[in-house]
Amino acid sequence: MAALTPVAKIDKMPSQSIIDGYRGVLDFYVHCGIPCVRSWPRSPSMPRSPAVQASAATFGELATAFSATPANIRREAVLLAAGSEWTWRDVRYRAAFGSLIDHN
Repeated sequence: MAALTPVAKIDKMPSQSIIDGYRGVLDFYVHCGIPCVRSWPRSPSMPRSPAVQASAATFGELATAFSATPANIRREAVLLAAGSEWTWRDVRYRAAFGSLIDHN
């Protein structure tokens, strides 16, 4: 099991140029509306399980497909994400993995 990456809450997100300057060292992100920073994620030192490898491959294929997303699908995903903490990419991933709609 991989060790957890330490996380710190920050008052506000820094400028994009500062974020770019720390690429590969620090990872800036927003979680539940709270700006956070953590050390850059590292690959685990032990081999990943076959299930993790399979899901990583699927995720990689989806990430590659984003560059070919038709404009109309991107617009619809942007509309679905409006007013939420999701990005259009979050909407697309959730739709691809069948978790876009909560069936409870």
